[in-house]
Amino acid sequence: MSITLKMGGGDLIKDPSGRFVEVSGLEKCAQDLAETYLNNFDPFDTPWYPTGSEFYLINSNVYAYNEMGMSSMIQQMADAALSRLMEAQQDDAYVDDAELITEIRSIDVWKIGDLSWAFHSTCYTDSDEEVETGFDIDLSQQLPPGIETAGLSVPGEGTPL
Repeated sequence: MSITLKMGGGDLIKDPSGRFVEVSGLEKCAQDLAETYLNNFDPFDTPWYPTGSEFYLINSNVYAYNEMGMSSMIQQMADAALSRLMEAQQDDAYVDDAELITEIRSIDVWKIGDLSWAFHSTCYTDSDEEVETGFDIDLSQQLPPGIETAGLSVPGEGTPL
């Protein structure tokens, strides 16, 4: 069985007595999923980590600024991140059945704003338990105020990019 420290809002969680809280099993699996989505995966960066997502690349892919392209890109990036996590779990002798992801059941992506998307993934562990994780992605870079745009494929003046 593997154990890690519980995280919440980017911080380690302590109990009322000041001790760090440990998590294992299904709760650790859910936390590992969240960390996989939140950490950057870059095989050319040092130090290199075997898990993480490539969501940070979205801002550099101009071709995906239409609704269908962005949804598909987010879905593919989430699937690739989960697949890397599953491979890393296979190599870890301490991962137990309640933590080991055996199936990615679904990854759903929804447009929730002009340049914002939410996604939700459902996975199953080796103990036949369901683990759900969801996030939103907001392209929040601003265009310079002097840029004039036309058409639906490019964000308008002063809108989040």
